[in-house]
Amino acid sequence: MKKVISALMILTMSLGVGIAAGKGGKGSTEVLSVIRLTDFDKSVTFEIMSASDASDLQKRIAIETRVMAQALRAATKEWDSTVANKKVPLPVKVTPRTLRVLNTHTDSKKADEALKKAEERYSKEEKAPKAEAPKKLTDAEKTEQAKAMEIFKTELDKLATAEESAEKQRVQQTPK
Repeated sequence: MKKVISALMILTMSLGVGIAAGKGGKGSTEVLSVIRLTDFDKSVTFEIMSASDASDLQKRIAIETRVMAQALRAATKEWDSTVANKKVPLPVKVTPRTLRVLNTHTDSKKADEALKKAEERYSKEEKAPKAEAPKKLTDAEKTEQAKAMEIFKTELDKLATAEESAEKQRVQQTPK
């Protein structure tokens, strides 16, 4: 019995690898991932991208998460350097971006259907009543937050790009 189960597991795994590599089915196909991306301001978007692009984005998000505290300090320092903002704290609350792979498909029509279902499910969750209503912001406050977020994103991008470069150099320097 154990031999049959292990043989079935090996067969299933090899078929899965063949399909993921584009070797199963009709011709060579790309694996598409339906993802849920939560941004710094907790806004949620759903997308379809190749599995390799999703993996690359996941790596970028991991790097951003590592340097986020540094970026926030740098953005606060730049914000405070403006004379008009000396007494006003950086008016932005950020959370690390997250990426969640919801489904993977080799057929683009199925991926589109899964994307629509995920968006519908999320819109139903959003319409559900919440315990606390969000505070309404004035146009001036929205403008201030947009400026602060732009400063933060610029600093984060600088630091994340530098970290990616350093990581690539470390990989190249390791003996093979």
